[in-house]
Amino acid sequence: MSTLRRTHGWAMARWGWGIGAVALFACGGGTLTARDAGVVDPPVIPADAGPVAVHPDAGPPPIPDAGPPPVTPTSPVAAENALPGTDAWVMTHVAGQGRLEGYAGDVSVNHGDAVDIHVSADVPTDVHWELYRMGWYGGKGGRLIATGGPFAVAHQPAPAVNPATGLVECAWPVSFVLHTDRSWVSGIYMLNLIRADGLRRFVPIVIRADERKDAAVIQASVATWQAYNDWGGESLYSDALGLVGGHAREVSFDRPYTDGFGAGEFFNFEDSLVQWVESHGYDVTYLTNVDVHRDPSLLAGQRLFISSGHDEYWSRGEKDTVESAIAGGTSVAFLTADEAFWQIRLEPSRGAGRPYRTEVCYKESALREDPLTGTNLITKRWRDPAVNEPEQKLLGVMSNGWEFADLPWIVRGSSSWVYEGTGVRDGDSIPLLVGYESDRVFPDAPSPAGVQILAQSPVANFDSGELGPSWHNSTVYATRSGGFVFAAGVVQWAYGLARTDVADVRVQRMTSNLFRRAGLSPKLPGDSFGAGSAPQVDESRAASSVSTLAGVSGAEGFVDGPGSQARFRRPVGIAADASGNLYVADTGNHAIRMIANDADHTVTTIAGTGSPGLGTGPGLQAGFKLPYAIAIGPAGELYVADFGSNRIVRIDTDSARTASVWAGSPNGYAGNLDGLGTAARLTMPSGITAVGSDLYVVDAVPTRLCRIDAAQTVVTLVAGPGYLNGPGATAMIRRPTGIAASADALYVVETGNRSIRRVALDAIHSVSTAAGNGYSAGFADGPAAKARLMPLFGVAVRGTDVLFADPGSARIRIIGDGTVGTFAGSGRSAGEDGPALDAAFNLPAGIAALPDGTVAVVDHGDSTVRLIRP
Repeated sequence: MSTLRRTHGWAMARWGWGIGAVALFACGGGTLTARDAGVVDPPVIPADAGPVAVHPDAGPPPIPDAGPPPVTPTSPVAAENALPGTDAWVMTHVAGQGRLEGYAGDVSVNHGDAVDIHVSADVPTDVHWELYRMGWYGGKGGRLIATGGPFAVAHQPAPAVNPATGLVECAWPVSFVLHTDRSWVSGIYMLNLIRADGLRRFVPIVIRADERKDAAVIQASVATWQAYNDWGGESLYSDALGLVGGHAREVSFDRPYTDGFGAGEFFNFEDSLVQWVESHGYDVTYLTNVDVHRDPSLLAGQRLFISSGHDEYWSRGEKDTVESAIAGGTSVAFLTADEAFWQIRLEPSRGAGRPYRTEVCYKESALREDPLTGTNLITKRWRDPAVNEPEQKLLGVMSNGWEFADLPWIVRGSSSWVYEGTGVRDGDSIPLLVGYESDRVFPDAPSPAGVQILAQSPVANFDSGELGPSWHNSTVYATRSGGFVFAAGVVQWAYGLARTDVADVRVQRMTSNLFRRAGLSPKLPGDSFGAGSAPQVDESRAASSVSTLAGVSGAEGFVDGPGSQARFRRPVGIAADASGNLYVADTGNHAIRMIANDADHTVTTIAGTGSPGLGTGPGLQAGFKLPYAIAIGPAGELYVADFGSNRIVRIDTDSARTASVWAGSPNGYAGNLDGLGTAARLTMPSGITAVGSDLYVVDAVPTRLCRIDAAQTVVTLVAGPGYLNGPGATAMIRRPTGIAASADALYVVETGNRSIRRVALDAIHSVSTAAGNGYSAGFADGPAAKARLMPLFGVAVRGTDVLFADPGSARIRIIGDGTVGTFAGSGRSAGEDGPALDAAFNLPAGIAALPDGTVAVVDHGDSTVRLIRP
């Protein structure tokens, strides 16, 4: 959804999950099942088992002796999943891009129909194929359906790129025809192409069952897969031609997918939903965006339509079909976020004229370039004035932005039928569910009648259009036709169903409630996918208490005065001076505040006007735009990482607290350029610390750590994106968001790799990992290399220990003696004081260690500054 994020090509990163895990195992790391971590069979909560007790981290435990789900006639999916599965579909000996690739002549076919397969290799070779249906199959994740070949494959030339639209459209000859059988159950299938030398590549195909009615319909979001597909150098986010906006205007289904070893985004998102649904044997069929666009009858008479995965791109035909189905009584579950954000057109291929093979989206260039400007088919955002059909009118929410960190889902409206049997109360949290992208309710946008809010979770957005403090919402409403529309508002909903370390029985029960409300019951007992297991918590180094130093829990504002009366608006960063005074980056107020070390903890504003700006001069007239972090220089001057203006701003110690630009563009222009002072370019600086007269800054985009010396020279020390230790010149980091310094090292909050990295202050800036392993998210204390974390922004050095904020688990955690433990926080998300292990944070962010040994924490979600006593 974000132009900035897409421009930088982050769509498939997923920070080591999904297909990244497949890649790990493909390189010899072990055996990968469909749930990324072995087969487990813990107890299952039946769909009608009643309420369960809530665990703040892992979800409630299953109810013993609850009995099996209601016995109902079987479904095709249940019968299919009773057959023997295999994990032979797991991609090993991956063929690199260009060595073996293919695409299907149609994104889907009805079972019994045939589909052309087009294949190319870098050298002439024989290729055979194996076709797998993706499902549960007792945890194996797939079943071998058919095999074929060998057939001869030659190298096919790269097509020319359309210079006006960036279209890359292959016209490869048909290599073979896949004849499907009427007995094949509807599903998402993976064609595994295998060269004579064993190298492999996927081609995805959806097989439909058009005759099926009274079922749930799961949509594979192939329009979004294709939007991000940069095969041939062009996508709706990338461009090698120099087109305005940096992206193609047209992309073709007549080309292979680069993502997922040819599988597109399936293993990122849809896979987890498919695993869970099929483990329960629900009566489901599968189709794609293209099918919903071309044939409205496919949704007519269905009980439930499920928008899954990453479903950002919708045509008007698809929108009309879904709205018509709702009017006819079909319920809808949007188990994702950022859905129906861009309007697209599905047009014929430009060469052969085959229908629905070209996806068109001009985006910000539409008013100038789109030939259908002035009509309701213009390819802009649905909410833009040129279209004027905000997606909230259908969903109940709209895309809000994207997040670096996976954050908790905060329950609201717990009396809703959606929460039945979960045991949750308002304010309870479900960890790690709100991540990558999220939606919220926009008060000024039209909404359906009777919308009920089910969650309100604080987030820190990194979207170019929605930067800064915000929140996530989930909603549900009843339709006039007797159905419902549920919007999860999170892309990662499916992770709460079946993803290792994220699966939560409350999410599973809520999803069961959606099926049941639509009149669908499970036909199999189901798999819990590890949900319900308690995390490992090390409390041996916990602090004693947590109190509120300044601000009022949940009360935002811009008020100076005694700490108990002061108000902040979603602050992020904090720094402490030698006298115990605290300086706060009050992000939502675009201001720098000071909390005095006096009896009243008096809060004063020293710079900023309360509104975003770029001005310099006297502090109270200076402009900031979402200041994220503060460092204190050797003479007491302040340096502010002004995230939204891409600058480092210096605030002097004179009586006027004069502000000036120390590094980065005075006009706020973003970039990635070393240089002197204002000639350098930064993009979203999110963390800063001082070591003597040097400043060290982490630039969240495009992922780098740089030094700014006393002469204002900006030099990159470590860059990325990636995960690699070693000398700074070759090491890689991903999405750093915070930084602190000890006498001999820097400690970097590396949100993208879920790690804390150590950068030595030596001649080569040696990079190592202090905690985390670069890919495992979640929460678990223990040995530093095995600990799981979800850090964001806050890090501080306290003696020989390193403290960091872990908003994914709503805790402050401590690294020392090679282990990670919990310093404060119960794992619940709230603004509650008390004993350290009973207290609750509501998105902890910046951390500062004070001279007396206490620790100040900015509670971003609570708009307060908290104090932890050791």
